[in-house]
Amino acid sequence: MKSGSLRGAACVLAVSTAGGFGVARLHTEYAAVIRKNGSAQVLGVATMEASPDNATTLILVQFKGEKAGTVHPWRVHRGTCAVSGKIWGDSAAYLPVIADAKGLSKRKTEIALQLPDTGDFHINILASGNKPAKIFACSNFYLED
Repeated sequence: MKSGSLRGAACVLAVSTAGGFGVARLHTEYAAVIRKNGSAQVLGVATMEASPDNATTLILVQFKGEKAGTVHPWRVHRGTCAVSGKIWGDSAAYLPVIADAKGLSKRKTEIALQLPDTGDFHINILASGNKPAKIFACSNFYLED
């Protein structure tokens, strides 16, 4: 093999590792299917993924079927829907989702924590209006490789 080919293979190997430093992340994303509590109806999805520099976590939540202007507080927690834990990250980072004119509720946020390679997480979406403590939807996140 020519030395140019060896250098090319080394470059491919370096680029295929995270940041070219030989440290690969085990998982790149957590995903959840959002279902209204007590229903099999799929409303939407949520994802948690590492920021490009792996320093923070980017979270997207989106679901459909709400009346325009409906406001839902939400949070990602450690644990599962069955055994909930503490809010993951700063609760102030979780601005409410608000349904647009077509009934789509969508919000992106950034949490100042690195995306973990392991652990259980879930998303709680709270009811709107006069029942802010009632859970509208709860969904567990699953690792996507």
